[in-house]
Amino acid sequence: MTHSDVVSPSRRYAGNSAEERREMRREKILEAAIQVYGEHGYRASTVQAVCDAAGLTKRYFYESYRDSEDLLAACLRRVVVEFAGELAQAAPATQIGREERARLILRAYFETLKEDPPRARLFLLETDGVGSDVVDAMREAQSDIADVLVPMQAGAKQNGRASLQRLGAVAGTARISSVWIADGYALPIDDVVESALRLFTGLLEG
Repeated sequence: MTHSDVVSPSRRYAGNSAEERREMRREKILEAAIQVYGEHGYRASTVQAVCDAAGLTKRYFYESYRDSEDLLAACLRRVVVEFAGELAQAAPATQIGREERARLILRAYFETLKEDPPRARLFLLETDGVGSDVVDAMREAQSDIADVLVPMQAGAKQNGRASLQRLGAVAGTARISSVWIADGYALPIDDVVESALRLFTGLLEG
């Protein structure tokens, strides 16, 4: 048996390496935080509350995250990746008009928000007034959502005006979403979709 065939017990446990176990703990904390922040609010949730939900001690929190804001930014990025993936799947495979395409994706977006209140709250209600890490994550989030809702046409990447219009429309949609969520999803989805769609009118005609 060579030295490479021997695996130290300190390096592997239950078939997982130390790095794999660390990643598993990071993931548990991330998933727990999405639920805790979404249900109780970021500012009302302590590190201890997140660790309790994850079934881990505080030392494992600081193994993966600098502080609560670092974790909130990671949560936001994860939620946006999931949202963008779901919206991309909702995009019709067949060629249809840009307005109808945007309408279908907006409907999927608002339906997703209504079906998963914790993620919706974390994405739209828990990020105001937080630090620069979260601001940067929110900018990335809006850009990712814009890419799905209104894909840039070939050669349009250099058009600064179009880029600003897209981001402005997405920011406006986020505001509509925030009010809708805060009001308990009272307005019918059809009305919310059409209200948001108007923000994209100029882009969809281009």
